[in-house]
Amino acid sequence: MPNINLEAVLLEALDDERKAEATYGAVIEKSGKVRPFINIIEAERRHSAAIERQMIRLGFAIPANQW
Repeated sequence: MPNINLEAVLLEALDDERKAEATYGAVIEKSGKVRPFINIIEAERRHSAAIERQMIRLGFAIPANQW
């Protein structure tokens, strides 16, 4: 079984969610608060929050949002 660095996996997932949120935020800024983007951005925020809860539970530091 390969050696998996759980912290690195969670950091990458968190970064992906934050990047997606920023992307949908840019679309909303340009196009207005239209569906499906207003729904999707909320989902991305929930995903980020879930990852952050797991990181806290595991004692990992949560980095600042670079997006």
